Amino acid sequence: MNQVPNMLKQENNGTSCCLRILFRMYAEKDTALAQRRQVAQPRLISLCHDVVTAYLSKSSDRSLVAEQQRELLTLTPILALVLKGFYQFDDDQFRRHLSLFYPLFTELILSDSLDIRTILRDIFSNRIRPLLNLPL
Repeated sequence: MNQVPNMLKQENNGTSCCLRILFRMYAEKDTALAQRRQVAQPRLISLCHDVVTAYLSKSSDRSLVAEQQRELLTLTPILALVLKGFYQFDDDQFRRHLSLFYPLFTELILSDSLDIRTILRDIFSNRIRPLLNLPL
């Protein structure tokens, strides 16, 4: 093997796969699967938090070199997966974790990514606004 494997791509693929599995486990409604949900919750929330904070720390540094910019770009779809998964939480799950993620969401509003800002708009408009009983 003459070429070093692209470890960043492998890490991102592994993280995406893990997130998809954990989101599915956490979304299970069957009471017989409640134990799986309990196992998934802390792992999912911790991984989501890690992804968001990693993105924020990389995006806040305006003096990124090309390699760091590439890392940020490859992290964007994973962050989008996290935000879409959070958006799809049921009402109880959403309320339970909002206090941890709300400050991070407000920082993400400054993201350069239109996709991230669009998902955040949906979270604020369709999920947070009703909790505050604000009119349209």
